[in-house]
Amino acid sequence: MKAMAQNKFALLIACNEYLDPDFKQLLAPAQDAENFARILKDPSIGNFNVELILNQPAHKATRSIEAFFSERSRDDLMLLYLSCHGVKDERGQLYFATTDTERKYLRTSSIPASFVNEIMRDSSSRRQILLLDSCYSGAFARGMVAKSDKSMGIRERFEGRGRVVITASDAMQYAYEGNRVTGEGVRSVFTSALINGLETGKADLDKDGYISLNELYDYVYETVIAEMPEQKPGKWAFDLQGEILVAENPRRLYPEMIQIPMGEFLMGSNLRNDSLMRDDEAPQHLVDLPSIMISKTPITNTQYATFVEATNHRRPLQWGGDKFPRGREEHPVVTVSLFDAQAYCKWISDLTGKRFVLPSEAEWEKSARGTDGRIYPWGNKWNPQLCNTYESGKMDTVSVFSFPNAASPYGVLDMAGNIWEWTRSVFKNYPYVSDDGRENQQTEGGRVMRGCPYGLDQSLSRVAARGWFDPRGRPVNPNLRTYDLGFRVTQLIGDV
Repeated sequence: MKAMAQNKFALLIACNEYLDPDFKQLLAPAQDAENFARILKDPSIGNFNVELILNQPAHKATRSIEAFFSERSRDDLMLLYLSCHGVKDERGQLYFATTDTERKYLRTSSIPASFVNEIMRDSSSRRQILLLDSCYSGAFARGMVAKSDKSMGIRERFEGRGRVVITASDAMQYAYEGNRVTGEGVRSVFTSALINGLETGKADLDKDGYISLNELYDYVYETVIAEMPEQKPGKWAFDLQGEILVAENPRRLYPEMIQIPMGEFLMGSNLRNDSLMRDDEAPQHLVDLPSIMISKTPITNTQYATFVEATNHRRPLQWGGDKFPRGREEHPVVTVSLFDAQAYCKWISDLTGKRFVLPSEAEWEKSARGTDGRIYPWGNKWNPQLCNTYESGKMDTVSVFSFPNAASPYGVLDMAGNIWEWTRSVFKNYPYVSDDGRENQQTEGGRVMRGCPYGLDQSLSRVAARGWFDPRGRPVNPNLRTYDLGFRVTQLIGDV
């Protein structure tokens, strides 16, 4: 199972205002950097700790770089982004221009590439990313020719352990007329591609819910050359151990999965501990389950829409058309039958090569309450501020991420209130026995629903509560589609 780095840090330095008239003013670096910082900082995408430096002199920029890489641990993920003019001197040495850079005094008024390399090399972190979006300049005065070729020479300048360098281009794309830089000062295609790939999730090329650095580069490369064929981004990796996951796909095809460990838990209710107990929850008893994975949230409209678009499956009634209502991207999909939910499971299983199914009611309950027999996902005390039930007064679905403090002991969300959820279990009296026919998908009978919808009260928001009859009091038919009924998925641990 993939996991994001816990400690992620980003330093973004951009400059588009220059005092030296020889440097053309750039149009977009500051705005590009601000947008990139927003995406990296977003907890649903990059979740980086971000520092942004805009239009600062060389001494402040270099000090920020040194401070950024100091006192880091080996596993810290460090991302340095530079957007500015890149300049070579007559010896072919590369420098990054700041607001006070003077063409005649590059070594003391800019950020030398050698300085950046030295600081990164001396850092304890062995997970480093260097992104260079620079307008490269290669001539300095009339008739002067740089001794190096027309490339940045990335491998020679930035080689180091545990490091990846990605550039907008390895070529110098700006030319001089006399002593001045000329060229188009347009919005960076490179940074725009970075932002778009992360924000839309399009850079998640294998559709596993995560965006690796390799995927991000591949997406950016194809996007840039499609728009500007003469500009070819470059990537160099040096002694890198393992895959670097840069971000999560905010529009991931299937939800984040959480592992539920094997072992016993208390299923059902005991009247001595729970005065709201219903007869079908007794007797409380121990159930032993194998380890499973369960989705952190119910399937959302966005996730279900991907399935619908790929298969042309029938749309949920609640959508009222081809697409779900605007503003409900993170709401749970509702008005889906048991067969619709099973069709989604089959599709995502075929797509990923892993077996996704609806949870049994035992798997659902353990995921919601853990092993201590608690009454609600968050504990034993009712709190109407932690769930969307009748008491909240909302009388509609809300985002599945609305109640982070109501997570179960395993971190599973939205298990009290908001919607009923389909399980694969046929209703039978307790004690729960998995091989008594209730988990036989060919068995006739009403399926059990779990979770409690927004229109019902506290009594059904308890994790042991079982829903097995429809609004007319009849056993739940697999074809039932209501505005408060959705689903989540499980995955057998052997298929992970």
